[in-house]
This record gives sequence, structure tokens and C-alpha cells, in this order.
Amino acid sequence: GGRALTGRFIFQSRYRLATDPWDYRTRLDEHRRIQSIVAVAARHSRPTKILELGCAEGELTRALAREFPQASTVGVDISATAIERAKAQDRYGTAFHVADARTWNHDRCETADLIVVCALLYYLGSTRQQRRFGAQLRSWLRPGGVLVLGHGADRADDLHESCGSSGGLIPLEDASTNRGSYRLAGYRSAPAVH
Repeated sequence: GGRALTGRFIFQSRYRLATDPWDYRTRLDEHRRIQSIVAVAARHSRPTKILELGCAEGELTRALAREFPQASTVGVDISATAIERAKAQDRYGTAFHVADARTWNHDRCETADLIVVCALLYYLGSTRQQRRFGAQLRSWLRPGGVLVLGHGADRADDLHESCGSSGGLIPLEDASTNRGSYRLAGYRSAPAVH
């Protein structure tokens, strides 16, 4: 609805006004944050299928593709401008899609054994919507797959708890980076019962 259109407009405007609106390529703390996210993923996963939701211009997506060259990688963002830039910079055969993460038709992609969601949960609205999104993420994870969440430390506890409490997710790791200003959480989906 209206929230998705407003979000799309805000992000499109931000990307049109700057070539690197989040300073991913120019700020050292952004490089450290990306390295920390990849390190958490590498400690807990050897993926063959990676999904990053809210991928922006694909800086983290490309770092994941470099770390896990055996994996097929998919990046999704609401901004068409960001996805155009991500595609232009891709050297790893990554599939990029323009979509709202909440309403994305995941049928185009198999389940993933690594899903990364960073700086996205802020925009989902209420705790109830975040829990619903967490359940959706869980349904997209293969049994035993890993979910990595990353958000500013001021709101990370609440955001990660609401998303990670959807059931069927086992906490693996809680870490901070950038002098404690950014928090990461890793979860594993419950293995299949035989």
C-alpha cells in the first residue's frame, strides 16, 4: 500500500541525489561493518544460496559473493536506481531484483541457506509487522540455514528480538561492531525433523 510507495519514493529520491548516499564506499566504519557481517556469516554458514534483502547498491551483496564464490547470490532492494547501480558494479553473476522486501514474490528464488537483512527492519513498522516479516524470513530459510540481522545499536535489541522471535530460529551469535554502534545477530533455522 501507501507505506511501500512512500518508502520507494524516499529511497529513489535519496539515490537520485547522490552516487553513494549511505557512504558505503567512502567511510571506514561502513567497510568494517560489512566485514563484520561477512565474518558472522562465515562463522556459521557455508551457503550455496544467499539472499540479501535491502541490498542498496550491492556493496554487502558483492562482499558475500566474494566470500562464498560457490553460492548463487540474490540481492533485493526497493530502489530501482540502487539496483541499476548494483547490476552495473556486479562481477559475480549476482541476481538483483527491485522489490519491497515485505511483498517480494520469493517464488522466483529457491529457499536460501543464508539470508542477510541489515538496516531494513526499521522501515517495517510495528513489532507485529516485524514478527510477521521474521516468520516470512524463516519460511525462506532452508532447514539449518542462517539468518544474519544487523542494525544500529540503539534499536537493535528490539528489532532483532521481534524478528528473531518468530519461532523455529535458534540464536547463534550477538556481536557489535563500529565501537558498539552497530549490532549483529545470527540465528539458525531449526533442522528438519526426520
